[in-house]
Amino acid sequence: MCRVHSAAKHAEYSTQSAKVDSIAGQANNPPGKQRRVMSIAVLSDMDLGARRASAVSLTKQLVARLADIGVDAKIFGSLSSGKFNAQSDIDLLVTECPRHLKYKIEGLVEDGLPGFRFDVVYLDEIPAHRRHRFLETVTDAGDLR
Repeated sequence: MCRVHSAAKHAEYSTQSAKVDSIAGQANNPPGKQRRVMSIAVLSDMDLGARRASAVSLTKQLVARLADIGVDAKIFGSLSSGKFNAQSDIDLLVTECPRHLKYKIEGLVEDGLPGFRFDVVYLDEIPAHRRHRFLETVTDAGDLR
C-alpha cells in the first residue's frame, strides 16, 4: 500500500487504522477468526526481529536500485529510529528524483517492499519551514542495522 503524505499524518493514520482494525475484528468476525486476527497483531519477539531484518534488507536493496536510476531516497520513521513494530510501515523520503520518474517510482517501491506498507514523501513537496524536521531524522539505508 502506498500513501504520499507527511510523517505526522502517517502517525495519526496508523493509530486510527489499528483501532479500526481491532474494532472491526471484534464486531464482524466469528470467534475463531477474531482470535486469528488478534494473534497476527501480536508478533513474538523472534517474529518481530525477523520482520525488521526483512524490512532492513529489502529497504537497502530498494534504495540501491533507486540510486541506480538517479533517485536519492533516505529512510525516516520507525525503521530509522529503532521503533519498528508489527504495525510499522517503511517511510521513504525522496530527496532527489529525475523529473520524468517522479510518482513513477512508487511502483518500484511497491515491488521492492513486498509484504510491507510504505509511505513515499518527496522533499521538494514539503513546505520549507518543515523540511528541517524530516532532514534531522533521516537515515541512509546503508546505516540501517
